[in-house]
Amino acid sequence: LLVEAVLSKSASIGSPGIEQLRWVLPVRPGDTLSARVVVLANRPSQTKPDRGTIKFRMEVTNQHGEQVMWHESFGMFLRRPESSH
Repeated sequence: LLVEAVLSKSASIGSPGIEQLRWVLPVRPGDTLSARVVVLANRPSQTKPDRGTIKFRMEVTNQHGEQVMWHESFGMFLRRPESSH
């Protein structure tokens, strides 16, 4: 879900990894899962101005609206050029 909804449609250039991950409830065959991504923080690179790091939390729910998993991780993304306006 994360790759399809966020990473494949962005300028993602990798990730240093997942900081926290919790499986809250079991996921079973036939479950329908939905995900929500919340950006918690962002920071431009101090050495490479064309990129930055985003900390985000992904929350996954099943068809009953119950949270089954969440994780917090970092992603590295290319930044848009600064506007001259």
